[in-house]
Amino acid sequence: MLTRRSTFLRRAAQPLLARATLPKRALRTTTPAQVVGPLAMGVGVACVAYGVKLLLQTARNPEFQEAMRAAPKAAADAAAGARQRAQRSRAPPEQSAQQEQPIDAEAYFTTGVVGMDLGQGAAEWAGACTAIVEHGVPRVVENELGSRSTPNVLAFTDSGELLVGQPAKKLLFSRTASAILGHQALLGVRWGSDECAALLASGALRFDVGEDEGGGGVAIHVRGTRHTPEALCGRVLASLRASGEAALGGRSVVAAVIGSPVLASEGELRALEAAGRLAGIRRVTLMDEPVAAAAAAESELGAEMARVDTLGVYSLGGRGFSFTVLERREADEGAAVGWGIAAARRVDGGGLEAIDSLLVESLVAEFAREETIDLSQDHLALARLHDAAESAKLELCSAGAASISLPFITADASGPKHMELTLSRARFDELARPVLRGTLQSCDEALAEAGVRAASLDAVLLVGGSARLPVVAELAAEHFGAAPLRLARPEEAVAIGAARRAQELLELRYQNAG
Repeated sequence: MLTRRSTFLRRAAQPLLARATLPKRALRTTTPAQVVGPLAMGVGVACVAYGVKLLLQTARNPEFQEAMRAAPKAAADAAAGARQRAQRSRAPPEQSAQQEQPIDAEAYFTTGVVGMDLGQGAAEWAGACTAIVEHGVPRVVENELGSRSTPNVLAFTDSGELLVGQPAKKLLFSRTASAILGHQALLGVRWGSDECAALLASGALRFDVGEDEGGGGVAIHVRGTRHTPEALCGRVLASLRASGEAALGGRSVVAAVIGSPVLASEGELRALEAAGRLAGIRRVTLMDEPVAAAAAAESELGAEMARVDTLGVYSLGGRGFSFTVLERREADEGAAVGWGIAAARRVDGGGLEAIDSLLVESLVAEFAREETIDLSQDHLALARLHDAAESAKLELCSAGAASISLPFITADASGPKHMELTLSRARFDELARPVLRGTLQSCDEALAEAGVRAASLDAVLLVGGSARLPVVAELAAEHFGAAPLRLARPEEAVAIGAARRAQELLELRYQNAG
């Protein structure tokens, strides 16, 4: 029985087994080309279908559609830029250097503008600074070291490295570095001119000066290399530009308003503009420093300045002084803030650093009386004395006395020597008054030229770090018959006013472009 059933099952399964062997025979009789071809075709069809799907999804993307609409304009702008670069490359060097590149009004979120004050010296109250306008409010930005001002000092080390600002200031009295201070006084000065001779005779330039190979200008010689004043000032302005770009969140600074000294010559103004372009600023606008200071006062003092029509601006910087009589005027479209210069006097030299030098000389004389040691020939001691004098000056603005403590200032055969003394405000005022009284004659000359009496001024504004000193406010009140106006940070007034003007010009440009 079982045998019959097994035979029956084998016979029934034979057709099925025969059909199962067909693929095996087909595989044995099929060539590789006959298999790979259809397989590759299938994979290709799948890839094409998936690619078409991605293209359709991308085409429906709004961002892609916006980019496609903007592509023709971007290509046109790129072509226009290429044509401009080609034209500048064919133009003479002096023409291409002076040509201003246009600022695209659509670059509002990628570019920015700043206000700059080149400063006059190394002191904290006389350094360079830069300001921006943020949410309609101007503010001074900090540099990479966290300071609101940058000393206008450069130094070349033995290795050839160029230092700018605070690192260079530390090397002012170094024997192994060539520090440059006061180079901005040579902007626009011609070699062999009376102005150049006066600067050389004054002894204020502590570096080698010679004729520039470029054609009659002056050059500063450092370690066998010539540097123009424009190039050195450009390095300082480049540092200010970097601080502004960092404060703007990485936006590129393409335009700046730079404060220019009152009564500056045409050559000085051209040199200052050239320094700005060397710093990488595409559009440079100059603004008289007293006008910029008045704009800053309007921003901070508000109602007090609203009543002022005739303003005297007393500006005592690091290495110079100026007094300007300003009169309020109707501002034309695109013109600067509504102030015009009626008369001005400017004196180079005799600024805050002159007061610091007198204080250092007093400290050296006091130490010589006590220890019979002359510190004036000790470069390291002089550097420490200047830092101590600057710190004491800041402290005396709010205190009646300042302590000066300089341990191990020097040494002799008996051992190390220390300087420990107290400087009273009365003693400091005694040193400063001769320098300050010398400025009052220039004030009277400017008033006489403007046909204004001191008592007729609506207000006197103190500008520069000197405005922090109580003795300056006292002398101004005595001479002009009324308490002067002072800002919270008077040394930043020029940068703040310049930033306000830069923002006004930017907005006006966007309005015209629209």
